Amino acid sequence: MIVIVRWNRGSEKVSIGADWTVGDLVDYMWGKYGFNKDGVQVLQESTKEVLQRRLLIANMGIENGEIFLMNVSGYSVDPVKTEKSGLITFDEISKKHPFIRVQKFEDTQIKMVLFPQKDHERISALSMQLRFSSIRVFLCFGTRPKLETIRVHSVAFCSQKFGKDGLELNETHFRCCLETAKILGIELVGLVVVNSRRETVFHPQILHTIGKIYKITKKHIVLLSAFASPMAISTQESNELPCNIEAYSLSDQFYELYINDFFVKKTTNESLITVSTVGVESKSVNEVNSSFFLVPIAIRNRVSWFPRSRFPFQFTYPTVSDLIAIHEKEFDVPNFVRYLDFNLLLYLNSLFSPQEMKMIIETIIAKGELAEGILSKFARICESAPSFR
Repeated sequence: MIVIVRWNRGSEKVSIGADWTVGDLVDYMWGKYGFNKDGVQVLQESTKEVLQRRLLIANMGIENGEIFLMNVSGYSVDPVKTEKSGLITFDEISKKHPFIRVQKFEDTQIKMVLFPQKDHERISALSMQLRFSSIRVFLCFGTRPKLETIRVHSVAFCSQKFGKDGLELNETHFRCCLETAKILGIELVGLVVVNSRRETVFHPQILHTIGKIYKITKKHIVLLSAFASPMAISTQESNELPCNIEAYSLSDQFYELYINDFFVKKTTNESLITVSTVGVESKSVNEVNSSFFLVPIAIRNRVSWFPRSRFPFQFTYPTVSDLIAIHEKEFDVPNFVRYLDFNLLLYLNSLFSPQEMKMIIETIIAKGELAEGILSKFARICESAPSFR
């Protein structure tokens, strides 16, 4: 069997016997290069597990071409000799040709998502209207009560299109979402992706979108997958929501590679494409399935007063008729209850100036009464709109 040893001076193919131990592999390399065996640490690259010298290699269940990392403490190569011979160091190999492993729960910063039940119902309703026929992305806005926890307060559906160049959000609408969230004291904390196929959790271009956001914010965000619930779809009488939502966090390794521009813009339907070869399951490849960077995390529904249960006319997002109904029929409800819905505030952005919106949001947060000028403008909007009565 042939194995590959990557160490401080480069990579070397070694033909091993059936009875070789890890110690025999170290002895072979020592006999050839004469380093100090006491400072040697051997790892299996596919698991990053430190191996004991007495371990029989044949019992490890490895395949031909398995890669071992051998770090020799205190052993370095003369810089001039390295330049002439073209050899590279152990650290340089790891940086240029990293090993991509299936991530574990401890490999990600975010461990839990608290998600509003009302927005789960809203996404389910809209997803059924779309019939899961295409990729759609919702923006999640919320807070970070702890480093490892995301609390989603509301979800918005930004104007978008998904083509060969990936997800393109309407810039004006997206900026409006961010500005409204900032005044409310919340931030972009994740994306909900409506999937048509359960087996493909996230298109690789979605990971590119996350990477672009990370380059700007330097903050990890979560990915939530909304997929059709077979039980709810099979019977109209089912009380189950028509879509399930699962939460994932991207690994620290993904963010590190993305910030160093390790992925090219082009992708396949399931994989990211790398600028140089990487190790995946003992193979050197240029494509990495996006699932290698995804870590399943806990998600819990929470009761939230922030999003409305529904709008009077349109279940998912408000229209002018909804605004009129809220303004006229909920007159006995305090303003901070009537208007404190993220998507309703986004709709008001099209009717009020930025200064007026800032005043409305700040007044609502403070549970105060809206200024007479704002209320008069609401009345004029209601009077000028087509009658819905």
